[in-house]
Amino acid sequence: MSNTTMNIRYAIHLANKWRDQKQAPYRNTGVVGVYHESITGWRDQLGNPADFCPGCLAISVNGTVWEAQGGNDSEGAEEWHPRTRDLAWEGK
Repeated sequence: MSNTTMNIRYAIHLANKWRDQKQAPYRNTGVVGVYHESITGWRDQLGNPADFCPGCLAISVNGTVWEAQGGNDSEGAEEWHPRTRDLAWEGK
């Protein structure tokens, strides 16, 4: 599964809104996970993609976006794929 630009932009919005409601360290470090338009949690670093389902997005405090890809829901994803460049490329 690959997220559309619209999915990614909405996930960034959700992550920023979630961060706005939190205190440090959640507010200004780490990544926020978003899966199917829901916040899945926060981590201090990107970490192992196998801990996430394919299609899960991880959004850093500076707006960098990675998508978990490959693998399956029961064994987790195989890799993190950067998506921030895709957003800039589409000019949206």
